[in-house]
Amino acid sequence: MTNNYKRKKNPQEVRLAILESAEKIASTVGLSGLTIQAVADEAKITKGGFFHHFDCKQSLIDAVFDRIIEKFSENVERYMQKDTLDHGKFSRAYVNTLFDDILENNGTLWSAAAISMILDPDLKARWTFWYEKQSCEHIISDGGLDLLTVRLAADGLWSGYVLGSSDYSVDEIENIRKHLINMTI
Repeated sequence: MTNNYKRKKNPQEVRLAILESAEKIASTVGLSGLTIQAVADEAKITKGGFFHHFDCKQSLIDAVFDRIIEKFSENVERYMQKDTLDHGKFSRAYVNTLFDDILENNGTLWSAAAISMILDPDLKARWTFWYEKQSCEHIISDGGLDLLTVRLAADGLWSGYVLGSSDYSVDEIENIRKHLINMTI
């Protein structure tokens, strides 16, 4: 019997391969649709190798979700660092990050995360904690009702893409983005 899997020596690389494989699969079947075997196959490891890094499917889902939030947060931070105007800085960064997801990724991985948040109270709590922390940190620059409305409008458009109910052209999406950004100034 031959082993189709070659053991990688670097545990950090294996863990990263597992997470990237899970993200790839979740983009098409959702986080709840992940199976340990499918992730192990995609990462080219055995199920035993999987269990060396994650004790169960839920711990994998939690790690993938945390990476999604981390990537989102990094994108928001990147936009904020480029922005020289304090008023509305977080809101502009938030809007741009959501719109980038619509235009570049078609919301695929975030779609999986969003639907999982509806079904999993723990994941919803993780997102809510991140969002509320950001809102508190940026209360002086982004605390007004007008800026909250802009963020909610961006959430609404993005949610429409997640649910498949929005079908705007790229030009329309960019025009909506510009309009929302202008509302933050």
